[in-house]
Amino acid sequence: MSHKSPFFRVIDYTNATRLFDDWDLPTVPAVAGATTGTHSLSGIVQDEESGELIPGASVSIRVVSRLLAEWRADDDARFRVDELPSSVLDLFVAATGYTRRHLRVDPTDTDAQPLVVALRRPAQGERRLRISGVEVAIADEIEVDLGNGNTLNPAEYLSRVRSVVSERTPSLDDLRATWQSRASRRELEEYLSVRQITPELLSVVLGRYDLDGFDLLGHAAFDAPPLSLDARAVAAQAKLVRRYPALPDGFVAAVLDKFRLGGVAEVASSELFSLAPFLSEWGGVLGVTSVLGGAEAVGTFLSTVQSVLFESEVDA
Repeated sequence: MSHKSPFFRVIDYTNATRLFDDWDLPTVPAVAGATTGTHSLSGIVQDEESGELIPGASVSIRVVSRLLAEWRADDDARFRVDELPSSVLDLFVAATGYTRRHLRVDPTDTDAQPLVVALRRPAQGERRLRISGVEVAIADEIEVDLGNGNTLNPAEYLSRVRSVVSERTPSLDDLRATWQSRASRRELEEYLSVRQITPELLSVVLGRYDLDGFDLLGHAAFDAPPLSLDARAVAAQAKLVRRYPALPDGFVAAVLDKFRLGGVAEVASSELFSLAPFLSEWGGVLGVTSVLGGAEAVGTFLSTVQSVLFESEVDA
């Protein structure tokens, strides 16, 4: 891109932690259309400055606002997503310690593949982040500007978190029980959001981008030792396989991979079964409904997944 507009960073908390620079603003308009097809998108992820490969980077693809697929780059930092439509797609690539990259790509243009996606580390010096009206200035220290004349340092903000969270959920077990249910979790998230408390902002203040909202809130409010997304997924897999021994090989692992990518929101709705690998391996939402034994069984399965993921750390 040739323009020289000022550098800025934004977190759009409604779609999870999103960091944008002016270098990656898309220029090709998105086009509405089919959500599946016969095209593929492949690429490699590397550090913009050094050229070093970035294995394990998360990849997500959307058309307009609909999530089509999520993936992770392999040990060679490569990714390939199949069954994509012939539409201009939004490609998001992220990795810990890097600014997330947003590109618009046309999967029908095979000459442009494999893509080389270069990720940039955050600029040094002061940076300003905005999370739903909450501005965060980061230099040597973090400052949280709540937009009402109050500017808090991290200790002050975490004290605020502790007070607000414990008022709503007086103990870690109360927070856990709330988080294990989709309905009560969403209610809590809305309550906290209007009080300028979101997992995305907490992840910046705590410097932890590998945690689900439960662990961020539990650590901030109750000094609970956090478990990473990967650690929770590993702990949950054996339990879920024991509870659902008749499920096809790889099914539970595929569900938990979605959790690893984006936290509990990724496994809270049957929409996840419209994504790879469920679409190709088990027939999408309809096929998975049959595998699990009906629509009611799908809801029970997803509720069980959310509950097991956040069972006590001793049991996990």
